[in-house]
Amino acid sequence: MFTPLLQAWKRTLVLVDLIHSLLTHLQQSQGQYIYSCIHEPIKAYHLLLYKYERLVLFIHLIFSVLNRASTIQVPSRKSPKTSPTARQIKTPGSSSEPVSAPSNKDRSPKVIERKTPRSPISEKKRQIKASDSKSQIVQLQEDLKLTKDKLISSELLKAQAEVEAEEAKKQLSAMTTKLQDTEKQLVGNSNMEESGVRELCKVSQDRDRACKSEIEAAQKQHSEGSAELPAALNEIYVLKKQLDAEAESGGEQCHSAGSAADELQILRSQHEKSVAVVDKLEDELTDCKKSETQSLTSNQSQLDAAWEKDRSLKLDILNARTEYETLASELEESKAKVMALEMLVSKLQSELVTCSDGEGGMNERSSGDTGHYLENAENQETEKLKLEIVNLKYEDCKLRAALEAAEMRCQEVRIQSTLETTSVYEQAESAKLDFKSKEAELEAQLQRANSDIKELQAKLAEKENRLQTYAEQELLNNGQKRQLELHLAALQETLFKKENLLQATEKENGILKGEVRKWEMEKSRAIDEFDGDTVAKARVADQKAVRKTEYVSEESDKNSKRTARVMEQLDAAQAANAELESELRKLKVQSDQWRKAAEAAAAMLTSGNNGKYIDRTGSLDSSYHTLGGRISSPFSDDLNDEPAKKKNGNMLKKIGGLWKKGQNQK
Repeated sequence: MFTPLLQAWKRTLVLVDLIHSLLTHLQQSQGQYIYSCIHEPIKAYHLLLYKYERLVLFIHLIFSVLNRASTIQVPSRKSPKTSPTARQIKTPGSSSEPVSAPSNKDRSPKVIERKTPRSPISEKKRQIKASDSKSQIVQLQEDLKLTKDKLISSELLKAQAEVEAEEAKKQLSAMTTKLQDTEKQLVGNSNMEESGVRELCKVSQDRDRACKSEIEAAQKQHSEGSAELPAALNEIYVLKKQLDAEAESGGEQCHSAGSAADELQILRSQHEKSVAVVDKLEDELTDCKKSETQSLTSNQSQLDAAWEKDRSLKLDILNARTEYETLASELEESKAKVMALEMLVSKLQSELVTCSDGEGGMNERSSGDTGHYLENAENQETEKLKLEIVNLKYEDCKLRAALEAAEMRCQEVRIQSTLETTSVYEQAESAKLDFKSKEAELEAQLQRANSDIKELQAKLAEKENRLQTYAEQELLNNGQKRQLELHLAALQETLFKKENLLQATEKENGILKGEVRKWEMEKSRAIDEFDGDTVAKARVADQKAVRKTEYVSEESDKNSKRTARVMEQLDAAQAANAELESELRKLKVQSDQWRKAAEAAAAMLTSGNNGKYIDRTGSLDSSYHTLGGRISSPFSDDLNDEPAKKKNGNMLKKIGGLWKKGQNQK
């Protein structure tokens, strides 16, 4: 009868060992679903204990009933021989029976008082703990979802930042390529301009030499015929005034060009500062990316660890469920055995009743022996049951202590898991706040850079407008210069005509000199022939001729003085020409700097403005590509087409400068 009970208690011991192993494993793993893993096996264990307690109590009640029945039936069996012995045997049996009966009565309600009221409270507590654990599991799942969403959003932000950084790198590479192209173009243009300036210097030197030779020839040829020069000199003086006015306007333009070059240098420095700011922003973006990657790797490692813990806990849960199913099957088997025992007990009770009714006429000796035997067997069985109950209570206490320790460990593990989750959330929030603050700083810096770029664009637009006005003024000056050149060409034609007239007059003078000589010869011949009157007339004629020759000599002296003055004026004109060439070189350098700065600024800003100012800069380069082009473009065609006109124009300019100096000396 007691073999199934012993087997059941052995199974309970095996279950306790399994629970201890589970608790140690969970304490080592420290997962998040510890309570959910332990809840079901603990609940099954408590149900088993409760059912075994009921079974033991039921068995105690059965044996108490059997003992009472035996005590009731033994005194009805009387034997004359062994009455005192029966009494002696009955007295301890009777004493043992009432002791055992009250002990059973006292113990059974005590056990009922201890265990029956505890089971619903413990079940309520367990239900509350189960609901709390479920709510915590739901919260943890929601937190995991939120962290996943946050990680996805951070990854999206990272991808957007990477795309923006790639776009900025592409723009910077395009800007660098454009700057390199512009630098190459500027180097080529500067080389071309230097070669043009050198050619212009050579041409100007050739022209000066030709002018000197022509002036010397003119001095030799036109020493006598200078009557019509004052009109030409007056015209040259007027032209000189016009040229001075143009030179003043050119000086003003040079001054404005210098101021514009200074402003462009300021803009260049501002642009360099903006480039430095952009570089700093790129460095900060790289730092942000590195920090994001580090945070993502740490979060990913934590998530991987959490997933691994979750998998291990799920495996433990599956193992616990399988064990629970086995225990449930064993409980069902034990229930079936208990039912069979109850049926056997009922059968035994019925047989005892029948035996008590049928064995009333047996002798006292047999009844006394059987009663003594039954009492001894009952005492032995009761003692065994008491020992088993004590052992069961001891094991129950051990199991309860183990369960309390397991609950404490579960609470500790839960607290640790909550602390870990809170620390992870705090780290994620701090990383988000840092990222948001860095994003705000970067956005503010980008807005500042954009505002600076807009200001630079506005300044560049103003400078481009000024450059356009300067270009228009230069075009007007070029038109005026061409008109003056045409006027100078007309004057040169008039001078050429006058030179022809002078040559004709010189021929006439030579003819007249020959006639004078002939007349002197005739006079010397006629002196001997004519009378005194004729001699007097001849003397008068001689005096007139001498006067004429003196007058001609005076005029020739005046012409020589004038030629000396003209030479001095030519030297001054050459010095002025050298000064003008130096000024032109300075203007060329300033215009180169100005143009380079404008092209660099326009090239740097075309990437942001999508090529709005390319046409303007191209128009400026096409209208006046360089200063050498501006100086040589109107004269290069004339040099190729009309070299004589250019030489005459330079001569007239130099003569105008000499005339002005001569008037200043006067």
